Amino acid sequence: MILQRFLHEPIETVLDEQLGNLRPEQQFDALLQLLNHLLSLDAPLERAIGTCWNRIYNGQLWKDRHESLEDFKQYIRFDTAIKPVLLYKDNIDYRKALSIRKIKKSWGGSLEDILPASAIPARLSKYFLDQMAVLSSMCSCEDAVKLLKGAVANRKRRSRRLNPLSLQAADIQQVIQHLRGTSPQSMFENTVTKCRSRGRVIAEEVCAASISFLDCRALYHVVELPYSAGQSAYRRK
Repeated sequence: MILQRFLHEPIETVLDEQLGNLRPEQQFDALLQLLNHLLSLDAPLERAIGTCWNRIYNGQLWKDRHESLEDFKQYIRFDTAIKPVLLYKDNIDYRKALSIRKIKKSWGGSLEDILPASAIPARLSKYFLDQMAVLSSMCSCEDAVKLLKGAVANRKRRSRRLNPLSLQAADIQQVIQHLRGTSPQSMFENTVTKCRSRGRVIAEEVCAASISFLDCRALYHVVELPYSAGQSAYRRK
């Protein structure tokens, strides 16, 4: 349950709630147990591991159980188990900072200045910030806000499942594809235009190489070519 909260809520807030009423030695035991659990995951939560370690280190919670910090580090195998995760996290944080700086330079403000609070995820992933930085170099912040609102609305219309209200990386990617003219629909329309101008050979090559069986049917219908030719080209793939 607490791991799920780490994905959607600020980690410090979750830990404050979980540890606030515990004595220092109890906090130490709880954080150590949580660290062991986080490290055992197939995909460790680097940020959570770093936060737990900082609480133990900055609060000197190890002092009642161990003679020195080095003794405690040896006990928990810090150099082999935790330090590599912290170094990886530091690299991720650096990459995030670069993306944030690029967004501020392009749009003249932070995401908090540009987007409504309800649209910003509780946890900003590196990929989310990378995509937002790319978008900031492609259009003004005013246009980006309009396009992102449209992408979120499209996502909610397409899916019957309960969708988060906040912006998702996939929404940003959809806007980027739209601006680049590389959305699936625009790619299909470009293919049809080429086939109309260049004829049957190109249609067969495109069909065999990159378009699904159902798209082939639509393609040959649009360019008024024999559907059987496209079907045979697809089967030769």
